[in-house]
Amino acid sequence: MWLFMFCPAGSQSKNFGLKAFKIFRQEVNSKSASKTIVNMAQGSTATTQEKALEWVKSDKRRMLHVVYRVGDLDRTIKFYTECLGMKLLRKRDVPEEKYTNAFLGYGPEDSHFVIELTYSKLS
Repeated sequence: MWLFMFCPAGSQSKNFGLKAFKIFRQEVNSKSASKTIVNMAQGSTATTQEKALEWVKSDKRRMLHVVYRVGDLDRTIKFYTECLGMKLLRKRDVPEEKYTNAFLGYGPEDSHFVIELTYSKLS
């Protein structure tokens, strides 16, 4: 039962559990059984990391924007523009809803990540 504590998450966990069980059954009287299981877990993790890196390189998706609620919109805009070098892309005031949005980024929204700052006049 303790074998499954070494199982990596994901689709490989079933295969790893089966392999570990077979090895353990063969080496039940040997002290090297637990060492072999740990080595299998480490090897399996390395393979998973390699696949993850391949996916990151080939994936074309991106995070579009993030929203932060702020207490002082002008001061926050000054921080992002002067300290981080971002540009104020647009600002939208919605008086009937009592909030203002400011969108900042390093380039156009269609191709770059954008930060949306929201200042609510109610807070």
